[in-house]
Amino acid sequence: MEWLSILLFGIFIVAVYFGAQKIGELIGGSDKPGSAYSKQQKAEWEERARQSREIFEAANPDSPPISETEHSEFAQWLGAQSKPAIRLDPAGSAPEANGQAGPDGSRLGGPVWLEEGQAWPQSRKGNPMEFIAQLDFNQLPELEGFPTTGALQFFIPDDDDLWGMEMDEPIKSDVAVLYRPEGSPRNRHQQTAQRPPDESITPFLNETVRQAGVALAGAAIEDVMPSNIWELDARIEGNLRRPGFERWDDLIEANEEKRSLVHHAGGYPCFVQSDFRGPGSLDDYDTVLLRLTSDDHLQWGDVGEAHFLIRSADLAARDFSKVIFWWDCS
Repeated sequence: MEWLSILLFGIFIVAVYFGAQKIGELIGGSDKPGSAYSKQQKAEWEERARQSREIFEAANPDSPPISETEHSEFAQWLGAQSKPAIRLDPAGSAPEANGQAGPDGSRLGGPVWLEEGQAWPQSRKGNPMEFIAQLDFNQLPELEGFPTTGALQFFIPDDDDLWGMEMDEPIKSDVAVLYRPEGSPRNRHQQTAQRPPDESITPFLNETVRQAGVALAGAAIEDVMPSNIWELDARIEGNLRRPGFERWDDLIEANEEKRSLVHHAGGYPCFVQSDFRGPGSLDDYDTVLLRLTSDDHLQWGDVGEAHFLIRSADLAARDFSKVIFWWDCS
């Protein structure tokens, strides 16, 4: 949550300062001229902590206790925020390619269903992208707004440490999402493009999975609202210092515990850090096209989470040219 990030940042600054001050004393005194942590640096750390505290307190002024009516209304609101999703569980080896018959199910990695003569998607650096996943809607439960037939294919660059994510301008993500409508002509399978291991940065943990693929079995679920989503931040902003807020916090934590570390389409993102979106800032990227967690087959940094996000209007128009790719880890 944004408020929590501000508060924890202030605590982190103080903790780092006092820990480093102790180290400075051990190596010769933190207040000596030229030492790593001088009095001036101490003052700078304390000022940053003070500013963080003031921002938090200004956004959450002292207020009357949260009433029973308010608590009940918040509990009802939180419980009503669930979104439908498709859980995607690894289900053994993906089927072998069958020529021109079709996409062969939802999967991680493996062969790719491309139109005859179509070029393999390339990164901005001009290298073949990594095929990461496919959703075959012919074999998945229906999900409102999503296709009911055809397939979506997801590609990321393997020549970039961030796999195509653009932290400063997320809408410039260097990824490719291809939609294959039902009945697309002259379709065929093509093996994943090969690149030298020392030139490739892949989230796949196993080359066999990367080449042969792992099937994904879909199941309809309801995904509850996570604790670090911008809509929740907006709902509780201004209430964090009110007596009784801990009861809201308990509800939020209990909700979070209902969520699972699984791949899914639809539902909510599962950010490890904080939501990069906010009111008026990319908040129209409201649909999880695909979430890929870290498991026995994929790993995003330090056991992180990856997301392909799309505007609901673009999804309705079957326009996958402006998808945001975002991943984070602890």
